[in-house]
Amino acid sequence: MNFPKAFEGALAAAIVGTFGEIELPRIRTWQAIDAEGRWNPAEDRAFPMIGIRAQTPKTNEEDGITIACSVAVTVGTLATQDPAHGEVAKYYGAMQGALDNLYKQFRVGVAGQERELYDAYLENSEPAINAILRIGGFQPAGEVEPYEEGGAIWVGSALIVHYIRTDY
Repeated sequence: MNFPKAFEGALAAAIVGTFGEIELPRIRTWQAIDAEGRWNPAEDRAFPMIGIRAQTPKTNEEDGITIACSVAVTVGTLATQDPAHGEVAKYYGAMQGALDNLYKQFRVGVAGQERELYDAYLENSEPAINAILRIGGFQPAGEVEPYEEGGAIWVGSALIVHYIRTDY
């Protein structure tokens, strides 16, 4: 089962559903790059974009039961179209707001729009995974320092998903 792919999709769903009045940029999950519907191989890196990449899950060495999967989310714009970095900052703020709300909802124990969208994605799109998945919580996981590469400017953040599998 591909838990990282499921977490990428669920996080994309939470971000898409909470972007508010800001026009949504392209969202690309690493393992389902064409899931958004606007992806075109001839225009692979269309900007502005939000990229979501989940790392390989790691089992907690102390208990051997709990698992953690870090999911990085980066926001990019073209430097020529965003020379003052205003657009990338706007998209980053909206994306970070969704991550912050997801974490806050875990901390206070009350699901809001972000958690509901996250859970609904897992329930509807990944039923086999959802049947054995028990999310223990979310944890902010260090920032992605702003950088420029290939004419694009990037900034991001990461969120760790803590979970157990009930089939073990």
